[in-house]
Amino acid sequence: MKPLSLRTRLTLLTISILIIVIAVLSIVAYRELRESLIRISSPLLLKHALHEMDEFLRLLWILGSSLLLAAAVLTAASVWWTMRPIRMTADRLHGVTHRNLGGEHLDHLAVPAELVPFVSAVQGMLARINDGVKAQKRFIADASHELRTPLALAKSTIQTVRMKRRTAEEYDAALDELLTDVDRLNRLVGQLLDLARMDENTPPPLQDVEIEPLLQGLPQIRARQDQAADRIVLHIQSPLPPIKAHAAELESLFGNLIDNALKHGPRSGRVTITAGAEPGAILVAVKDEGGQIPADQIGKLFDRFYRPDASRSSATGGCGLGLSIANEIAKRHGGDIQMTSSPSEGTVVSVRLPAVRRS
Repeated sequence: MKPLSLRTRLTLLTISILIIVIAVLSIVAYRELRESLIRISSPLLLKHALHEMDEFLRLLWILGSSLLLAAAVLTAASVWWTMRPIRMTADRLHGVTHRNLGGEHLDHLAVPAELVPFVSAVQGMLARINDGVKAQKRFIADASHELRTPLALAKSTIQTVRMKRRTAEEYDAALDELLTDVDRLNRLVGQLLDLARMDENTPPPLQDVEIEPLLQGLPQIRARQDQAADRIVLHIQSPLPPIKAHAAELESLFGNLIDNALKHGPRSGRVTITAGAEPGAILVAVKDEGGQIPADQIGKLFDRFYRPDASRSSATGGCGLGLSIANEIAKRHGGDIQMTSSPSEGTVVSVRLPAVRRS
């Protein structure tokens, strides 16, 4: 059954109230007249009184019916006038598409004070959706650009090799270049999948995770320590309390920070990872010896695909997603990331995560 409109409900309510009022007044008037008739002894006067009583009741019902009709019309008209701003809002919203989202569609819309919170809420919702759609468009455009770069490099390598016959060494070099481009493409696709999964806002299954063995078991640390043991330094202040976390996501978080420090720090500089306990939290800091990041760019580094030096990032295989992924993972675990950079102290990225409280 289709629900009644607000106009119909208010009209029926007004008519019901008026019917009750008229009925009560009629009953009261009828009782008063009846008591007056009882006191009349003359038949002639009684007949005249009964006639007047019939006329009065007839007039009362005519006036009551007219009043009910007028009330119905006025109520419907007042409701229509009151709901006019909502209809105007709906008319403007009908013109909103994914190409022209934004709260400005409802600007300069005269509404009663009672409807201001409703219109403001709709404006805020449109603005948030507009920001989300713009961010998604930027993300798709940036991802397309990043995916195109390794594909273009791979295509160029293949075309160059096919221009003439090559030696076995040249073919091996070309295959190594192709493998590098495929590795970069694979890494980028993996990061995009990580971001897409985190954008679904599905909380990961959490368990008690020990930071010390997790850091020591990172593939990046094991591989780098085997190849350049003097470049990575790991300091762990024991004992460290466990944290509620998803182990795989934490490995991705710290792995991205370490890779970022190794790629963008000085080639011969050290990367120092320090883990320590704070009241109710664990602090893990990844430091490289660069320290050349301008202060006005530090906050932007956590934006997706942002790179202060695109040519340098391309040369090192970066695509501006590592810090963004690390930031998202830290937020999903109730933590935060801070970055500082100065020539004297180097660049330090600090991750603070809540520790498990022991009873």
